[in-house]
Amino acid sequence: MKAYLEALGYDFLSTTIPLHPRLEMIVNSEFLVENDCILLKGLNQNYTIPTFETDLEKCEWEYNETHFHPDMFWDGTDEIEILKLTLECGKRIAKRLLQAFPYKVFRVQLDFAETEYLDSEIERYGAGTVRFYKVRPASEYTMYHEDLNDFKKNAVLEIEV
Repeated sequence: MKAYLEALGYDFLSTTIPLHPRLEMIVNSEFLVENDCILLKGLNQNYTIPTFETDLEKCEWEYNETHFHPDMFWDGTDEIEILKLTLECGKRIAKRLLQAFPYKVFRVQLDFAETEYLDSEIERYGAGTVRFYKVRPASEYTMYHEDLNDFKKNAVLEIEV
């Protein structure tokens, strides 16, 4: 991820970039808090959160249900723009989580991948993903990526707030 951040040419934490109106709506949508889980209402029409037996189940559910793809709102040719959108969305969500839940800890995971080719054919399109989950004591290290450098095809950044 370090090389990608250097390619941006700016500090993404201190620079704000505009978002597509739909991304703005997602990032700024209300939080739904239910059964010790947190969800962004703008992502999903299912406004009920199931009851889970364990903290790990809660983390896994949030991890899957809070994700979205900023690249769905991009129509350019420079894939570094996908990274910019992904970083901006993640940064804004992290800030909102910190403001709304100052006594809770969250991990916001940002994932970026460039288009991959195999013999001049596209094998995988460039993409960005933003997701978050609340860190719970019983599963703090279960879902934590100890070495983000292990990712070879994707650039991954975790923001803990």
